[in-house]
Amino acid sequence: MTKLGISAALISIIALAAPAAAHEDHNALEFDRLSHLAADGDAGAMFALGRMHERGRGTYASVTEAHRLYLKSANEGFPGAMAAVGHNYLEGVGVNRNASLGMHWIQRAADGGHLRSQVWLASSSAPRDVTSHYAKMAESQHETPAGARCESPLSLASGW
Repeated sequence: MTKLGISAALISIIALAAPAAAHEDHNALEFDRLSHLAADGDAGAMFALGRMHERGRGTYASVTEAHRLYLKSANEGFPGAMAAVGHNYLEGVGVNRNASLGMHWIQRAADGGHLRSQVWLASSSAPRDVTSHYAKMAESQHETPAGARCESPLSLASGW
């Protein structure tokens, strides 16, 4: 291979690696920014840090650390974090499975306005008065298609 061929190959490799490195730098900067906000008590930042730990973006991946941050955020009243804590208990993600605690947190999330939790509770096998209560809550917040079902309060990952 000629020197020109080797140089072109190296430039191609560097060009392909550069966007990934820039993305990781952005994630690390975002993690630092959110860490400062969370230290000041920002429940939304605590939740976002939990998502970053769950996905290993800007930091190490740890479902246990993610759950700890979700719980801290949930205790501050953040409905998305309440849903995450409930999901973790129902599925045993980062914690021991506990259906009672899972339902407690999912209901708190729904009562706090978390639409996916409302839809999930409305479509679950809970007693009829409970499902109709959450169906009405979901409908009052957003137009929900008739018969909408949700396998889990977190099954739709975007739009917390």
